Amino acid sequence: MENEADTGAVGHLAGRILVVEDDRSFGDYLCRILQEAGAEVEAVSHGAASVAAAGEQAWNLILMNLDMPFPGGRRAARRLRSAGVRAPIVAVTASDGFSFPAATAADLGFDAVLRKPLDRRSLVGACARWLAVERARVECGPCVAGVGHRGGPSAITRIEP
Repeated sequence: MENEADTGAVGHLAGRILVVEDDRSFGDYLCRILQEAGAEVEAVSHGAASVAAAGEQAWNLILMNLDMPFPGGRRAARRLRSAGVRAPIVAVTASDGFSFPAATAADLGFDAVLRKPLDRRSLVGACARWLAVERARVECGPCVAGVGHRGGPSAITRIEP
């Protein structure tokens, strides 16, 4: 499996990204990078707010911190999927692959895992890939193998800088 941090060029992002992060300074860091790359970004500080934001408008990508309160990212991802959200949800975590493996991520409704610390190149590259996946899913529908949530084992990607 390719490491997206090595292949994702820092470029232009076209899409709406919801950042779910309880650490305000890290959330601001993510938002700044994504906005500078061209994405339309909104940040919320907890899982319940992510479910509300997803109910109010459509998102092309959701970046979700795993370890936050009210509810945590794991529960919020399940709620989003139960509510019918099909956009890719990418877990953002400092946990290693042993404490949060890709199989666990898939079971919880995540499409990928981004490991902290994140630099601009790895963040923008990963978001560009998942925004492209979402565009393909919307344009081509569920007939596209491996695209979107539950697209099979190939849908889970470990992203490590």
